[in-house]
Amino acid sequence: IYNSIGLVHDEESDDDIRLYLTDKFAHIHSKHIHDYRERLEDWPPKSDIDWLVDRSSGHFIYASTVVKFIDNDMENPVSQLEYILRGLNSEDS
Repeated sequence: IYNSIGLVHDEESDDDIRLYLTDKFAHIHSKHIHDYRERLEDWPPKSDIDWLVDRSSGHFIYASTVVKFIDNDMENPVSQLEYILRGLNSEDS
């Protein structure tokens, strides 16, 4: 026996998540700018942040997990974000 609990998308939290992602990406950008200067020039585009906000459906746990995955000192943050976006786009197909 189980009880299913639906997660509700709280659209009011989208602005907070956008602010969180923007802040965290700025930190990641400044941390990695010397290693990936050319690829981080205008990174990430606003459209990528909008896409992640939409995918988070109002839940900070999603945005936080994405940030932790991208902010990996052993990996290129641009590639990490591209990996997530490719995976998200394939789910839509």
